[in-house]
Amino acid sequence: DGVDISGANSPPLYVESADKVFLTLTENSVNTLSDGKSYTYEEEGQNEPDAVIFSADDLTVNGKGKLIVNANYNEGIASKNEIVIANSTISIKSVGNGIKGKDNVAISSAVIDITSDKDGIKSSDTQQISTGFVYITDSAITVNAQEDGIQAESAVIAEGNNNINIISGGGYTENTDVHND
Repeated sequence: DGVDISGANSPPLYVESADKVFLTLTENSVNTLSDGKSYTYEEEGQNEPDAVIFSADDLTVNGKGKLIVNANYNEGIASKNEIVIANSTISIKSVGNGIKGKDNVAISSAVIDITSDKDGIKSSDTQQISTGFVYITDSAITVNAQEDGIQAESAVIAEGNNNINIISGGGYTENTDVHND
């Protein structure tokens, strides 16, 4: 409720192990989480956690408050499993990806504004046919990304009443030559 948490050399919120994690934003509160430009790891070669909010397990952000994420090291919000965002207002400025849920990212009744030096919203799992998707319903999303606005390995699904605005560039690199035979 109205927190301002910074991690100079590590994420301000790191979930190493849990079944499910809920980050609930108190109604009408403004909460800010920020990290520094470099992280200190216990072991050489370690590269996780690498986000302001990093969860090794399922992460849900809910509540009618506002969350401001300032990602100066890499990603804004990341989970090695799924990320669910419901009924929340989130603003992310990130030098990496804005939101990255490996298994999936599901957004419902949320207002999200992302400025990202990489992808805006990303789901990266290629191991299972039922994962690697981004699902959006009844939300207002603005993304200004240097790479992909929304990147999903299997599908991007938008249902309901959405207002999605994306400015992006430089992300997709597959050869798109057109051949007419």
